[in-house]
Amino acid sequence: MLSPLGRLLVHQHDENGEDNSLDLGNLPPAEQPRNSTTPTPSPSLTYLHDGDLEDVLVDDAPHNNMTSEIVVQGQRTLKAKALCQRMAYNTSQSSTDHLKRVQQVPCFDAVGNFTDTSLIISSNSLLGTPCLRIGNPIAILVRSKRMIVMAIAQVNCLKFASRDNILELPIHLLTDPTAKVDTQILCLRRATIDDDPTQVHDWCWSLKMGSSCDDILGQYVHPINPSVSVHWAGNPTFLFEGAFLITLACSLFQELAPYD
Repeated sequence: MLSPLGRLLVHQHDENGEDNSLDLGNLPPAEQPRNSTTPTPSPSLTYLHDGDLEDVLVDDAPHNNMTSEIVVQGQRTLKAKALCQRMAYNTSQSSTDHLKRVQQVPCFDAVGNFTDTSLIISSNSLLGTPCLRIGNPIAILVRSKRMIVMAIAQVNCLKFASRDNILELPIHLLTDPTAKVDTQILCLRRATIDDDPTQVHDWCWSLKMGSSCDDILGQYVHPINPSVSVHWAGNPTFLFEGAFLITLACSLFQELAPYD
């Protein structure tokens, strides 16, 4: 403030020749300001009478060499031009955020697409981690007329967190409190020799659907992988063994807690 544009205003005379400068060092002791203190210059800074302290600090401060150019394949080109060339052949713009668009990251995760970007899933299988999908058969326990029985059902809808109608859900996420499944019970009937010539399975799906059960917690759902009969052309059906169904029903019942 005392030296604008590099010109020191202290000890300067006006046009009338009157000295309006303020020289605190020439004042009598009685006229010295009571709270005036003499600042001690920092030993690390060079004191310049005709210079500016801020200019000295700026000169001593390190400077970053910023440039708008980048080296691409050995040639220097502008960053904006390099970015334009990179995005010239990107026809799918899944995000309105330019930074995410350059990284090819969508603004919102695709519904039902549980990939490594949204969930950390590790599996040694070449086909990926085991998943429960729409249309898969499952086993659930239902209460009917004060009796608890096991039912074979088909997955109609999968829900996880705030997502509805997802296509698949990893098996290990079924224990999450937000995982829910909508199902429809499959009507079973006794299998015949026409259904299973090997006579190994004694139950099969009659290709008829029963009641619906919605919003079942994933922890109560047990995915199964039954055998499929293609004996009747155009009408494949599931085959089950009675001993397997009994064992599975007992296992599901023993896993229930008193509050379930």
